[in-house]
Amino acid sequence: MDGKLEALNLLKEWSNMLLVVQMSAIGFLGSLLPKTSNKIARLAAVSSVIFFALSIIAAANLLGSLPFLAQRIESVRDIYEESGNLDISVKICASAQALFFVSGILAFTSFAILRRSDEQPI
Repeated sequence: MDGKLEALNLLKEWSNMLLVVQMSAIGFLGSLLPKTSNKIARLAAVSSVIFFALSIIAAANLLGSLPFLAQRIESVRDIYEESGNLDISVKICASAQALFFVSGILAFTSFAILRRSDEQPI
């Protein structure tokens, strides 16, 4: 049982760490977007925010499921196969969070590259 609770705790920490990175990236995008004239770079930034928002939604469902799973930890065989909030399995929520996070990072990187290549030297 201690191993299962530790797994829930590690899952919570992993999910929270991704949330912190995403919120920082969204704030950074928000500060640079008004100063960006390249339309493709702007599209990459908006795409990044959308992917991060989807990841945050998946994380909210995942994190909301953890207390429910912790309450009935003795009857849980495999944490990832258990249904949490909205009857969505932990595995699907964690996978969606990771997939949208990586997609957001790729779009964020595209934004940074496109914005950098569009800057005029001083």
